[in-house]
Amino acid sequence: MDLLENFSFTPSVPLAEAIFRHNDRLALVDSDTRRSDRGAEDDEDDDQEDALADDLSASGTGAMESTFPPPDQEQRVIAERMYHYLAFLARSPLAQDGSKLEEALARGLSTMLGLSPLEERPPDETESESHLLIREVVSEFKSWLLHERGGECITAWGEIHLDGKNLLLRPFAFEEDEQHEPYTAAKYESPGRSQTADP
Repeated sequence: MDLLENFSFTPSVPLAEAIFRHNDRLALVDSDTRRSDRGAEDDEDDDQEDALADDLSASGTGAMESTFPPPDQEQRVIAERMYHYLAFLARSPLAQDGSKLEEALARGLSTMLGLSPLEERPPDETESESHLLIREVVSEFKSWLLHERGGECITAWGEIHLDGKNLLLRPFAFEEDEQHEPYTAAKYESPGRSQTADP
C-alpha cells in the first residue's frame, strides 16, 4: 500500500525545483568552504586542480553540471519528508499548539531538505531564501489542506486539521501490545546534503 495513500499533497513544480536548486547552491558553498579550510599548505594542489578543471571545461569534455531528478520526483521527496515530520510532531507536545507547531514544522523541513536551519531572528531581519522557500511549502500545504481536503486529512498515523489559520495534529491511539517503530529524522537524509532534523 502506498505510504502516502491519503496524503496527496505535493508542492508546486516551480517551488520544488527552486528548493532542489537552492539546496545544490548551498552544497557548492559548503564545498568551497571546506576547500578554504584545508589551509595554505594545500594551495598548490588546489591550483593544479583548478587548472585541470579549467582545461576540461574549455574542451567541453569534463564540464561538471548538476543534474536534478524529474519534477514529479522532486515533489514526491518534499511531500514524503513533510509527511514523516508531521508524524513525528503529532506525538510531541506541539501537536495541539497551532502557532508553535507551524514553526516547528518549518524548522524541521528546512533541515530535512538540506536548507539553511531556521533560527530565531529579529522581526525586521530580511528572510533568507531558505526561509522564504520553506514558508512557501507550508503555505501551499495549508492551502491544499483547506481547498482540496476541506481542512482535514486522515493519515495512517493520525489526523491533520486546519483550525482557522493554525495546523493541528491528532495522533491515533494504538493498542499497547502493538509494536510501532518510532520515527527518527536521522533516517531521512536531505536531497543533496546529509543533515538531520533537531525538532
